[in-house]
Amino acid sequence: MSTTTSADPAISRFLGFKFKEGTTDEQKANAVKGLFKLYEDLARYVNQGPVGGKSLAQGPSRRFDYMFTVEFKNAAARDAFSASPEHEGGKTRLAPIVEDVLAYDYVKEEYGF
Repeated sequence: MSTTTSADPAISRFLGFKFKEGTTDEQKANAVKGLFKLYEDLARYVNQGPVGGKSLAQGPSRRFDYMFTVEFKNAAARDAFSASPEHEGGKTRLAPIVEDVLAYDYVKEEYGF
């Protein structure tokens, strides 16, 4: 197994969103469009993403409606993205319709498979 040795590695983020019961399909679609717009507006912090989509409801993923991955340039970029007024505004706009969010950040490792 080899691990990332860069002093300033990219940070990958896995995101899962669970909408509150009663959230309409239109509200969900607008929320996802807003998420894509947020990453577009803050593209200076990301290498790639978001990539993902609607859950296929298999295994533990069935708890979340939408799941995505994104890759930040590094930890400082991730922190700047998370602290940005645009991100804070997005969280505020989504709060009334989002029941739960899973955000898992990691540095990619290669396992040789």
